Amino acid sequence: MITSTGFRMLVALAFLAGADVAVSQEPAPPQPPPDDGGATVRSLNTGYGPLRLGSQSPYQSVRYGIDPRTPSTLMKDEWEVHVSESWSNTFVYDTDHSILLDYEMLDTRLSLAYGVTQALSLEFEWENRILFGGVMDRFINAFHRTFGLTDAGRHNFPRNQIQIQVPDDKGNPATNIDSSFSTNSLILTTEYMWTPGSETWPAFSTAISLRANLDNHLDISGRMPVEPLISISGSKSVWELYFYATLAFGYFGTEHIGDIDLRSTQWSGVLATEWRFTSNMSLILQYLWSKGVAQGKGDFSQSSNEITLGWKWELAPKTVFEFGLIENIINFDNSPDFGVHLGLMFRF
Repeated sequence: MITSTGFRMLVALAFLAGADVAVSQEPAPPQPPPDDGGATVRSLNTGYGPLRLGSQSPYQSVRYGIDPRTPSTLMKDEWEVHVSESWSNTFVYDTDHSILLDYEMLDTRLSLAYGVTQALSLEFEWENRILFGGVMDRFINAFHRTFGLTDAGRHNFPRNQIQIQVPDDKGNPATNIDSSFSTNSLILTTEYMWTPGSETWPAFSTAISLRANLDNHLDISGRMPVEPLISISGSKSVWELYFYATLAFGYFGTEHIGDIDLRSTQWSGVLATEWRFTSNMSLILQYLWSKGVAQGKGDFSQSSNEITLGWKWELAPKTVFEFGLIENIINFDNSPDFGVHLGLMFRF
């Protein structure tokens, strides 16, 4: 299990240096691959797909959010390994509610999936999140100064610190953290592809997940030992473009942090467009919407909105490298300031 922040940052930077990898997806049901220089697509309506990226917003750091999925193209008796690292920076200073959120987060995911049939797949995933002081503050401050942007009071606080201060409804500290910590969870997912679609109709699938939280560093009371999640998703190709849509729902019980109530249910959704501009590369623009988690905390009770610009590059059959830049929009308090996503998938 990865527990060293420094080691995990080196892994993320190593990914940034480049990787000679990429993924292929072939048709379901099987069809002869197109003569496109080696890159193949597994379904008429599913390309490389959006980035496997959950919400990085502040209250999703308190409680794991929903990871919306897209139609799987895993073949019968085929395996898929997926590993990713998301590195995000968050700074929020809300004087009205005496809330300070100043930290960086590494979100590591490692999964193994298996195609039981042409339509049914099973996946086992481990997720680890580390909150720490980070190293991005100097770069972000310089960026804001260069373009004349406000830094929302960031310059009043020391760089590269972790400081999470959230009072309860009476003004008492419900959460006060000033040192790094990590959380872990295990997720079991079964996904069923109802149809791969056609030239007229989209591909369509549903997925059911059970998440077990392995630790509780933020002293969340009322947490369920296993949290059920469900999602429905579709995808459709139009010329060189692929369009994706997913809606997900989760039930989390009656969770609290001190006197702060967390919503028992949560909705999340993804809209994405993929442009396969060469036989082995795609550009991806995706929007992740997540309903607010906390109750009675102003902007933090509102939905988070995250935009990611991604790139996937296939250099060898059944291997893919993915890269993404994360940015917040609409509700700037309840979203990360900036983030980088890296991933690698391999099928065998």
